[in-house]
Amino acid sequence: MPVTFPVISVSPSAVELRTTSDATEILMRGGGLFNKFAMRRMPQVLKHSITEGSKLHPQKNGFVHTVLEAYGRHNHLRIRPDDVWIAILTQLSFYVNAHAEALRGYFVEHTGKRRLVVEDPSGNRFTLDYEAMVRGMTQLIRESVVDATLVEWMLPDFTTTSLKDTTICSIAMMSTLREYFEYTFRGGCGIPTVTLDGTKADWQRILNRLERLYDFGDEPSAWAHMLGPIIQQFIAAFDGQINTKFWEHIVYHDRIISGPNYISGWITAFCVWDNLGKWHAGPIPTGAVVLRRESSANISGAPRCDAEGSAGSSVLNIGESRDPSKKLKYTLDGISFPAIDFSQIPTGCCTVDVLLDDNGKELDCSMVAGHVAAEASASVMGGEFDTLSPAPQWFLVAK
Repeated sequence: MPVTFPVISVSPSAVELRTTSDATEILMRGGGLFNKFAMRRMPQVLKHSITEGSKLHPQKNGFVHTVLEAYGRHNHLRIRPDDVWIAILTQLSFYVNAHAEALRGYFVEHTGKRRLVVEDPSGNRFTLDYEAMVRGMTQLIRESVVDATLVEWMLPDFTTTSLKDTTICSIAMMSTLREYFEYTFRGGCGIPTVTLDGTKADWQRILNRLERLYDFGDEPSAWAHMLGPIIQQFIAAFDGQINTKFWEHIVYHDRIISGPNYISGWITAFCVWDNLGKWHAGPIPTGAVVLRRESSANISGAPRCDAEGSAGSSVLNIGESRDPSKKLKYTLDGISFPAIDFSQIPTGCCTVDVLLDDNGKELDCSMVAGHVAAEASASVMGGEFDTLSPAPQWFLVAK
């Protein structure tokens, strides 16, 4: 059962964002791909996951910006386990592709790129079941990587998981491993509250999955150490342990200290790498990989809170003295979260090139998947649209 809890005493506001269900507009404005396509021509969207009539507001990062909108406009917030896991996979893909050769031995035994081909003789580019073909591609990846459990680790299996979520995470997997594989799809002839969806066990699965991040090096180890206390707070909510200070500081924007363009708060844990895999979360702790040993108990344990269930924070209270020369950072369980410029918020989606063989006609395509929009809904049946949720999507685009 989902858990809903108050965070701050404020009247919820109606969502005032312009919404659309147009796939091309969401892809261009929300996927951060305008510059990639606009200089040549508008992309031809062959297939997408958007439901007709959806109320979506395109966002560069549909997870982080949705939280920022809800925080800044007093909207209720709804988050699924799948939303958080997609955000984690998207960030990880940036890191892996930036360090592909250093990590090659962890993922594959071959050199260069191996071509993976999925065929469906029953359709053409407009009628192919791309969700099934993506699932077929994950099976080929499972057979080609050093550790087949990597596939299960990357795919969501929560009570909230839909076929769309599985497809998005599968495309994120393809994107993460794109320096090791080339992908081809081949067709044939003619043919103000927070609601955490899911269950406590779903969120515990995400916490357990963080352990594997320690295998990827110092930066992912530091990131896992940062993510652990966050997910622990999600789990605690299902036991009625609502840490309101934690949820109040999902975003911390101090205009006096940080200036108008900086934010802190634990949401920045989902912005540690930019699109090129460059780390933006400050110094890496010495011997970050050793953190695995220190944190293994926390991966399976209860949230680390004090007697009142509140985590430590370096956020100053009203009236405290401030040093304008320093950016204020939020601290949870001794872990400091970065203060970042709005311009440093990375895109929330992954892209990967695929070759589509449509009965002998080859098309160079891109698959895009991840957080590209926020969805507006009503918290009360028949009421005004006052709630925002991340709305991850996927697209197949002919170049």
